[in-house]
Order: sequence, then C-alpha cells, then structure tokens
Amino acid sequence: MVDNKTLTCIYITHGCGDHFFGIPVLQRRSSGVMAVATEQTIAQVA
Repeated sequence: MVDNKTLTCIYITHGCGDHFFGIPVLQRRSSGVMAVATEQTIAQVA
C-alpha cells in the first residue's frame, strides 16, 4: 500500500527481466494483482 492505495494492475512495457521478474512477489503480497502486457511483450518474455 502506498498512501492508502492498493496495487491492482502491473503494466509490463517490454521484455527485460527487471520489468517482470518481481511480479510473482508483488502478486503474493497483494492478492488480485493483474499483470498486463501487449502481445509483443509477452512474446519477448516467453
């Protein structure tokens, strides 16, 4: 929580690990957090 706000969505802008490796940790800490990316970004990550 930051200033009483709850994280609900993470937008992944590109396929570099520093932009997505921490997502599982954030999802464990804040249930219901959704990760979102374009098809191109998903292809880079896969």
